[in-house]
Amino acid sequence: MKIIFFGTPPSCINILNSLLKNHNIVSIVSKKQPEASKRRKFKVSEISLFASQNNIPYMDPSILDSKLENQLKKMNPDLFLVCAYGKILSNDFINIPTYGTINIHPSLLPKYRGPSPIQSTIINLDDKSGYTIIKMDKGIDTGDILFKSDPILLRKDEKYLDLLNFLLSESSKGITQAINNLINNKNIDKQDNERASYTKLIKKSDGLIEWNSSAEKIEARFRAFSTWPQSYSFHNNKRFKILDMEITNLESELCGKISKFENNILVDTKTKKLSIKNIQFDGKKPVDALAYFGNFDLVKTKL
Repeated sequence: MKIIFFGTPPSCINILNSLLKNHNIVSIVSKKQPEASKRRKFKVSEISLFASQNNIPYMDPSILDSKLENQLKKMNPDLFLVCAYGKILSNDFINIPTYGTINIHPSLLPKYRGPSPIQSTIINLDDKSGYTIIKMDKGIDTGDILFKSDPILLRKDEKYLDLLNFLLSESSKGITQAINNLINNKNIDKQDNERASYTKLIKKSDGLIEWNSSAEKIEARFRAFSTWPQSYSFHNNKRFKILDMEITNLESELCGKISKFENNILVDTKTKKLSIKNIQFDGKKPVDALAYFGNFDLVKTKL
């Protein structure tokens, strides 16, 4: 089967290796990577390296226009496979291949349709997650289910990239069955729209910490936003990102209060105090939280 693969993160490589065992990948399409600059460095895309090593044509178009559409049609694909591509394919695109387009979605659909299923799983402190492979239609993650994983238990310490990489890696085990189900038109299930839930597009402002939330909720959002937008707060009107945090057993007193305890910087929440080790102000290098806040007259927490 001739397949065109749409995917961007390196965690897609296990899926590509699985496809190569039984199919012909005629092209790989990825989201264009930002240009490197003095301030921001970007490594060469691992997906593009994979394409080069396996002699697979590689594309990273800025826009999905009619020119690209015609280019893809000329390849006469049997199937498009989409996995964390980063752009939305229109109906004109998903209907190009003989068997249409399938998508790997990192949640147990119909739960967590939309753009941020991983973040929602972590923020909501879910006990389990999984992945679903669907045939795409014009709706948002509403297509028929070709394969759904068994529920996967979570430790509840996973960060965004950890869980994304794990679920995409696991999905390589189900892709062959999903394609077979599609071709043979069997074991295909409709989604129960009555049970559907939707996720929202994450914004930079979502990273702002609300210290009047529980320590568990703040720490969960920290893990969910660890790649972007990252958790941040303000001190003396200066924004700083928190690079690590840990829930302590110490009871809080006043939400947002900063204190010292045994060479640790603590911040009060609605429930327990949070310990922070490293922070980074905008445009600056990461610094030890104690080294920065130690310059201020802080209350010393007592047991």
